[in-house]
Amino acid sequence: MTTTTTSASASTSRILKRTGPQRPRWVAPLIVVGVLLATTLAVTLLSPAGHGNTEDLDPANPGYSGAQALAHVLSDHGVRVTVVRSQRELLDETVDGTSTVVITHTVRLSGRTARAALTHASPAARVILLDPDPEVTNGMGLPVESHLANLTNPAAACTGAEVGADFRLA
Repeated sequence: MTTTTTSASASTSRILKRTGPQRPRWVAPLIVVGVLLATTLAVTLLSPAGHGNTEDLDPANPGYSGAQALAHVLSDHGVRVTVVRSQRELLDETVDGTSTVVITHTVRLSGRTARAALTHASPAARVILLDPDPEVTNGMGLPVESHLANLTNPAAACTGAEVGADFRLA
């Protein structure tokens, strides 16, 4: 009887043993890491490069809140549009009596930077501040007040065949 039991457990252990060459333990984690890297690479390459510039009133922003279309229209009409993004770039530009200087994102300017920009732009025919911050207008010494406007239902004051007084912006 003893021989039969030993023989049965030996045959059972032979059944549980794997036949053929065994894989090293590091192969399965390596496969998982490879699949994760391949998935990450595929998602990165197939996703759009980005949404571009989304800053309000920026000439590089093609969206509804940007000014790219305005910059292109001005350029198409022969107006040289130069975009500067720092005080140094502005001071490097020549401003004369034919220039119009438009300053956006005034909230990013300190009073001192605003005064320097206004001093440099003083020979310009026009200086336009879009959405001016009170600190900037005070820093520039401008006799203006900045306040919020209600633009929910503006009435047009244009006259012409295409646009009348009843025209409304959607």
